[in-house]
Amino acid sequence: MKLLSVTVQLLLASASWSQRTSLRRHTVGAVTSEEEHEYSSKRDLLQDIVTWDDKSLFIHGERLMLYAAEMHPFRMPVPSMWLDIMQKVRALGFNSLSFYVDWALLEGKPGEFSAEGVFSLEAFFDAALEAGIWLIARPGPYINAEVSGGGFPGWLNRLNGTLRFNDEAYIEATNNYANHVNKLIADAQITNGGPVILYQPENEYFYRNRRTNPDPPDPEYIARIIQQVREAGIIVPLHSNDGDEADISRVLHHGAEEVDMIGYDAYPLGFDCFQGGAFSRWGGAGPWECVAKFNQEFERVFYKDLYSLGFSIISIYMTYGGTNWGNLGMPGGPTTYDYGAAIGEDRLINREKYSELKLQAQLFKVAPGYLTSSLDSSGANYSSTSSVSIVARLNDDPEDGNFFVARQTKYWDTTSVNYTLLIPTSMGVLAVPQLGGVLSLIGRDSKVHVSDFSVGDTNLLYSTAEIFTWKEFETHKVLVLYGAQGELHEFAVEGSAQNTTVVEGVGVTIEDKNGYAVIQYHPSPERRVVKVGNLQIYLLDRNSAYNYWVTDIPGKEHGKLPRNYGTSVINPQSLIIKGPYLSRFVEIVEKTVVLSADFNATSSSLEIIGVPTLANKLVLNGREQSFNRSDLGTWVVEHVSDVPTTKPVLPDLRHIEWYKIDSLPEIVLDYDNSLWTKADLETTYNTWNFTKQTTPTSLFASDYGYHTGSLVYIGAFNSTGGETSLTITTSGGRAFASATWLDGEYLGSYSADATSRLHKDKFNMTTPLVQGTAHSIVVIIDHMGLESNWVAGNDSMKEVRGILDWSLEHANSSSSQTHIDWTLTGNLGGEDYRDKARGPLNEGGFFAERQGFHLPQPPLDRFQAESPFDGVDRPGVAFYSAKFSLDISSQHDVPLYVVFDEPDSSLKFRAVIYINGWQFGKYVNDLGPQTYFPVPEGILDYKGENWIGIVLIALDEAGAAVNIRLESALPILTGMTPVELVESPVWKERPGAY
Repeated sequence: MKLLSVTVQLLLASASWSQRTSLRRHTVGAVTSEEEHEYSSKRDLLQDIVTWDDKSLFIHGERLMLYAAEMHPFRMPVPSMWLDIMQKVRALGFNSLSFYVDWALLEGKPGEFSAEGVFSLEAFFDAALEAGIWLIARPGPYINAEVSGGGFPGWLNRLNGTLRFNDEAYIEATNNYANHVNKLIADAQITNGGPVILYQPENEYFYRNRRTNPDPPDPEYIARIIQQVREAGIIVPLHSNDGDEADISRVLHHGAEEVDMIGYDAYPLGFDCFQGGAFSRWGGAGPWECVAKFNQEFERVFYKDLYSLGFSIISIYMTYGGTNWGNLGMPGGPTTYDYGAAIGEDRLINREKYSELKLQAQLFKVAPGYLTSSLDSSGANYSSTSSVSIVARLNDDPEDGNFFVARQTKYWDTTSVNYTLLIPTSMGVLAVPQLGGVLSLIGRDSKVHVSDFSVGDTNLLYSTAEIFTWKEFETHKVLVLYGAQGELHEFAVEGSAQNTTVVEGVGVTIEDKNGYAVIQYHPSPERRVVKVGNLQIYLLDRNSAYNYWVTDIPGKEHGKLPRNYGTSVINPQSLIIKGPYLSRFVEIVEKTVVLSADFNATSSSLEIIGVPTLANKLVLNGREQSFNRSDLGTWVVEHVSDVPTTKPVLPDLRHIEWYKIDSLPEIVLDYDNSLWTKADLETTYNTWNFTKQTTPTSLFASDYGYHTGSLVYIGAFNSTGGETSLTITTSGGRAFASATWLDGEYLGSYSADATSRLHKDKFNMTTPLVQGTAHSIVVIIDHMGLESNWVAGNDSMKEVRGILDWSLEHANSSSSQTHIDWTLTGNLGGEDYRDKARGPLNEGGFFAERQGFHLPQPPLDRFQAESPFDGVDRPGVAFYSAKFSLDISSQHDVPLYVVFDEPDSSLKFRAVIYINGWQFGKYVNDLGPQTYFPVPEGILDYKGENWIGIVLIALDEAGAAVNIRLESALPILTGMTPVELVESPVWKERPGAY
């Protein structure tokens, strides 16, 4: 069996590698099928629901293609939105979803595990059950996932032990998290009626370990992790994800007994705006460039190449990316984790790559013969030209069909190539097209041709047009074929030409060939429907096919999970829906078709294909909808009522009442910092090899429990006389910023580029300091997150944040070193964070954040009336707060955004956006690229009052101002379940706040 997952990643159990080739045309021969069989046969199954052979998985005895999306629930902190995303995944034709769990969000303080509210895993599992989606659990403890620390909580910076290693201190540190999260997952396994079918016990471990350790991966470490998993009750199959063929070979020879399936984690075109999409980088391209680069054409070529190799478990990283809200992202990238994925960060699916993926995935729900097919290695030539490469997957049983994946030999070529298909069938090898003409591949394209494909009891002898789906309904069957507009396509179906009629459209040629009707046509926007006996064949151009959906009727066999194949004659498991922006689910309740679907201004019609004959009523999104019956027996609604055509009226942020408070009061000399954390640790707890403590006491933030958001340091000293300059080295991660004041005088700032992680500044004083005088240094650092620990064993997550080094230089070099007493702060309480609803990472250390003024209903009597549009005229930190109201129809899905209209990009400033207390954006004016910040309903109250807060960090002498607005997408008439507001505690006086 072969599985692909994590952009795109594959799992292998007993698959033969000896004939594997890919777009890069390398051959893997290091692992023999005998070795793989020996490896896989060692395992005794702990359950009998999820099983496998050398072809695919079985669930409840049903052989199936596992097509999975990657989605991270923590990147959408509105649990009632999870079902919406899962329904969009299900509508693709996917049946599974892979997810990470972020340890850092669930155990912000050692020993205190909390998975409540927006962090609830039970709610996520319930949504999967309702959507009919199986889950692949990947809880770490290390996940990478472009999150801060790779998912490691910041307190591991103080661990005297090696991370991701068989180190007793590290294993002990993971136990509390592992015990709790694995128990939650164990309870949600399919064996307990839940959706979890597979489990990954570590992440990218073998590949990363090899970077620094040429020996096999540490089997004792993996064994310890597996022990945690098993002791918690995880009994579904375990899988890994590994980086290249050498890793696979090493794993199979060393320690493979620890997992059931070996995953292949692949980036076929390199780590550059990579394949399911890519995360954005500071100063780099935004996700929109990823959408353009790895678009539907890439999917046609690369994904179909995977099918030619027989992969039967595929997971796309990401299918929905989401948002790095609340400082949860890595230091390498901005707030967006849109990823250029098929489903946008704002949950919109108006991307052609979504539609293309839907066409491909739906095929495998109705093509069980693909899973039993084998790669043809006979050397047979299936193409009339060497410019077109065709890989054949054949079945021994002719009723199971054959599959031929055709692509340009130079897959990167954008020119068109003509060819004839030489295809083996039950009628012999045929040169297709038989009725004249040639087939074509237009640029970056690939096609899946078939022969002897069973459409119920009808044989499709061959088809050059691709199959979207087929269904056997109560009185007839429907087959949907598609091809690019203007191409020539031909298929042959069992039945005579005399019994074949064109019942809709024109431009179809039909001839008899040995008992088969051979049909040729050129796809166009005009639909054609050909009837052969009780089979209706819909002939579509590809763009028209994008408007079709296969919508499942909930199954009853295994709880709420629908069957994988929906071809039952008497109880159809799905209907074919044409027209909506999205078709979510359908039920037949007595004589009523109950449909949930979404419509927008460009997708406002509806046609339902395959309605049972006794049905006579349509309920759409909870309201009865009139319809007409077509000559084909379909139900047609020409225009769904109440589809919105205009955007809602939103508040003008420039003209609401704003209030401002200074958020850097610390720069005055007599500021009282007696409640601050004293930086008095003589020796750091941090054991990272690449940074040594060089100061009298540690100034590393994580030594004192501060791991997120902004950091503020105060250094108090009495002059020894003659100090002329201050040198200070700060670290905040890629794209960080820092600024320094002495006695309230601004000395200067640094705004990092996209790669620098530390910076050394030297500030000269206008006049030497006078002996015995008291002084105060204030340093702020915009902490961008903790580094990942991608290479196992190198402890890069412990790369320090804060002040690395400092010195006061004297005019007289013989003067003694000036002593400085340092205090520091980050988020109020550090690991004893105050806001349990929003989690341990949401807040920073600036005054307004420590006081909780970013929360709804702050005490405005402590503020003054000023607007961020006017801004500040000097360096510093200001906090602005305002409220506004929304009144958006509950029938509409309307994504909203906070948008920065860019001012002079030469100015150095940053802005942190809070919406109802949730940090939903970090804008970096001089670096970019992000200017649009989606904020979901549920965080926003679409029928009430909302609060926006902006932390403005001015790093230029000229100060800074912002120019922001609210913007919406075009509203969608929606069938999604109502969105529930998340718990968003309002402001109240915080005990101990300073």
